[in-house]
Amino acid sequence: MIKFARLSPQRVAPPCVTRLGTDTDLPALRFVDPLMRADRDRMHLIQSSIEKRLCWLAADNDEVLGFAVSSLGNSGAAARDGHEVPRSGR
Repeated sequence: MIKFARLSPQRVAPPCVTRLGTDTDLPALRFVDPLMRADRDRMHLIQSSIEKRLCWLAADNDEVLGFAVSSLGNSGAAARDGHEVPRSGR
């Protein structure tokens, strides 16, 4: 997993939730990660990860606190469909 934004422990507390990012979250993601405004490749990566349902957000109500882009590869299909992805060796 690639961590794009720093979250302080004080900000990630209940009722903080994790959820998949959507296109409507892009303005908030630009605020959380100012590099998105300057780096087109980064912006494309994040937009693509949202389309592929690989961008996860930490949010408190409607406020996006941070995000991460999953790099699950082929096993990502199971995660996108809401199923647990088995780990190797189990």
